[in-house]
Amino acid sequence: MHRFLLPAGMALAALVAFDSVFEHRLRLQELERMQVCGPEQLVALRRSLATERERHDAELVARLERELAASRAREAEGRQWIERLESRVAGQATRLEVQEREWVDWQADWSELSPHMLRRKLFELHARSEAQQSDLELAAQLSRDDTSRVLRDVSRLESRLELSLNGPSPDQLWDELVGPVVQLVGETTVGSGVLLASRPTAGGEYATHVLTAWHVVRDILGKPDDLAAPVSIKVYAPDGTWRTLRGRTLARDVGLDLALLQLDTKERLPFGARLATREQLEALRTFDGVYAVGCPLGNDPIPTLGELASTHHEVDGSKYWMISAPTYIGNSGGGIYAARSRTLIGIFSKIYTHGSTRSTIVPHMGLATPLTVVYDWLDGTEYAYLENPPVDATAAQASMTR
Repeated sequence: MHRFLLPAGMALAALVAFDSVFEHRLRLQELERMQVCGPEQLVALRRSLATERERHDAELVARLERELAASRAREAEGRQWIERLESRVAGQATRLEVQEREWVDWQADWSELSPHMLRRKLFELHARSEAQQSDLELAAQLSRDDTSRVLRDVSRLESRLELSLNGPSPDQLWDELVGPVVQLVGETTVGSGVLLASRPTAGGEYATHVLTAWHVVRDILGKPDDLAAPVSIKVYAPDGTWRTLRGRTLARDVGLDLALLQLDTKERLPFGARLATREQLEALRTFDGVYAVGCPLGNDPIPTLGELASTHHEVDGSKYWMISAPTYIGNSGGGIYAARSRTLIGIFSKIYTHGSTRSTIVPHMGLATPLTVVYDWLDGTEYAYLENPPVDATAAQASMTR
């Protein structure tokens, strides 16, 4: 019996081994039939992508240059039209001189004309003079409007071309836009804030302030009147790391939804927002580009690009700017920057919602408090000096522009 079982077991083992070898051979053939991307193909693919990117950049620059050339052509046509208009104005002036001489002649012939005829001639002359004066004023106004429009178009195209060819690097954009934005953290809520440049104090130390929306601080504190309570603030570094500092509330304005905090640190922080001047703020118009940087839904600071949709928006008696840059819950207190100068121009306050029972957030209709309102508020406190850059920061900026 044992003699029979031993050969049978050996046969069975040989059969299993043969099936395993056959299965491995089938898998090996399948692997050999698969297409493998070799190093040469990867290099060719990278070169193709680089070539495509260079072609796209060249097409973009060429298109902007064509637009600039077309705008300059329109400017030249506008100037030719102005020259023709000036020629017409000169002709009208000549005719006015002729009419003035006619007026002198009428005065010389006063004794020979009846009062009725004189009044009628004077009325006709006066009517023609007023009509011609009105035509001249209208033509001059149209000329000024056309010239201003052409010059604005040329300026915008030149700015776009300059930004495309000599724009800031991603590292510079991070330092100027994202680095100053911090996250305010509570037990059940988060918000955003903007670091101002650290200011030197006595003894070689520094003071650093944070601008934010009051409702962010209020929701974190829980007890709005307990301003001495600390607020946790996350400060970020370019490598994605962060550290948590404490801040305390120095001033607030419930109606304007603004708050000013100071960090409990005496060191100089590397990042701080550059504040736009009042003159720069007054020059901003609808369609000017903006960046919104905040911490939506508790994320690290996220920049989004859009435009000023309105500079004259009012809600409950408070003035706001509306922006089209996408924002969401958690952006409150974050920074709104001018895209060209990369200076802080506002503090994000709230987002539009639609519907009463089940509200829907409209991300591209955010409201920001303009920095002019912030400056006016600080002027009524002991912190009005924050509107001006620190002395050492000013020197550093001057050295960068030389």
